[in-house]
Amino acid sequence: MSENMFDEENQQRIVYFCERAIRRARDFGYDFKYESKDIIEMEKILEDLFLAKERENLDDDFLWRWSWVFGSYLGETIIRNSAKGHKWTVVKNSKYESLNSGVPVLISKDKWIATPINKVYKRLLNGEEDNIEMFYKDVLMH
Repeated sequence: MSENMFDEENQQRIVYFCERAIRRARDFGYDFKYESKDIIEMEKILEDLFLAKERENLDDDFLWRWSWVFGSYLGETIIRNSAKGHKWTVVKNSKYESLNSGVPVLISKDKWIATPINKVYKRLLNGEEDNIEMFYKDVLMH
């Protein structure tokens, strides 16, 4: 896994996805403000999306689309609430490459890597067993 600088184009994509997450949260009656409470509310939204996927047999594109939206927001919320200096970076040669230059991940000052986009994907794929609240709390400690 090789690290690359996170460029302006990638940052703009994250901003775009976060704006979509905030709009989608409003549809559910939530007011996302990059606060820890948002993660509890996001978990409820992801459960609704998981149930929709199960009920309607939605495809992998559906999962990835929402994974980018809510995974980006999850990552930004971690960055804004962590004392560990997390920042976005790009990992090349990932099997989950969905952006031209690789999949964004978070890296702490201690070089601990977290994958919020992949975590949301797993949450949508597997359900509650991949709860994002525990992931969020764990990442804040690293």
